[in-house]
Amino acid sequence: MTPIEFVDAIRHFVIDAAVSDSLMVIDRPPGRKPDARLVDLSNWYKGLPERDRTMLRQALEMVAHGAVFGMFAVLDGARKIDAKGTPDDYFELRYVQGGKPNALSGPQGQVLHELL
Repeated sequence: MTPIEFVDAIRHFVIDAAVSDSLMVIDRPPGRKPDARLVDLSNWYKGLPERDRTMLRQALEMVAHGAVFGMFAVLDGARKIDAKGTPDDYFELRYVQGGKPNALSGPQGQVLHELL
C-alpha cells in the first residue's frame, strides 16, 4: 500500500463513513430506548429543511476532514503534541504486507496531511 492509497482509503473508510454513519444514527437512533439527547438531536434534525440538512452534512464533512488532517499532521511532525520532544523525535506509520514493511509516514514516508 502506498501513502496515496492509504490516504484514499482513510478518506473513504474513515472520513466519509464517519459522516454517513453519524447522520444515519441521528436520523434513526438505534436501540430500544435511545439516549434522550440523541432522540432530541434526531427530532431537531428531522425538522430541518433539506437545505439545512445539506449544510449540516457539509459541516460534518469539514469536522471529519479536519480531525483526520490534524492526526496526519501529528504523524508527519507538522503538528507537535510533545512539548519536550527534540527534532530527532518523530512518529512513523508503517504498513507491513507479507512481512515487508513500507513507511507511510515519518522520515522515510510521504507527508500524509498534504496528500489529504
